[in-house]
Amino acid sequence: MKRITADMVLAWRPCVRYTETDIRRLAGQDGLTVPEVLSLDIPPKHRLWVVLREDVLPKVLLQIAALSFARHVEHLDSSGTATRCNDATEQYLAGTITEEELQSAAAAAANAYASTRYAASAAYADDAADASYASACYAAAHTATAADAAAASAARASAYAEREWQVTELARLSRLFAMFCFGEQEIVS
Repeated sequence: MKRITADMVLAWRPCVRYTETDIRRLAGQDGLTVPEVLSLDIPPKHRLWVVLREDVLPKVLLQIAALSFARHVEHLDSSGTATRCNDATEQYLAGTITEEELQSAAAAAANAYASTRYAASAAYADDAADASYASACYAAAHTATAADAAAASAARASAYAEREWQVTELARLSRLFAMFCFGEQEIVS
């Protein structure tokens, strides 16, 4: 089972809120598994920061998680662009469209973001524009930073709750991924 050690976290240059002593205390001598990190008593944003990396989770799991995060906030985009972009991402992950077609969908979402942002005057519409752009990011980049984009797309007042949901969803997806791929309950190295 993959363990996340204090030395790994320190190499990623965490925020100054955590001293080396704090990180070593949290990680323990043997490090932590992904489920253990996700259940730490630290802000959800920090738990996600630790685990949403290709050297911790398989790329395909990061892509699936990013899509799930984007689906959770796509309702903020009343234009339907986020949904179409997420649909394209889903098709790409299923192997039914090419990366070039996916990038076209991301470009369309970025254009919709610019149009929506220009026309937006209310805070909700601004969040809808952010959701469109976030979906484009997920579709184009498939990176661990998608969690931040999805959380930022949620209504600002509920960002903490959104990140808590993301932690819970990532734990659920990790268990499913491990069961289907490895026949185990947790991610293995």
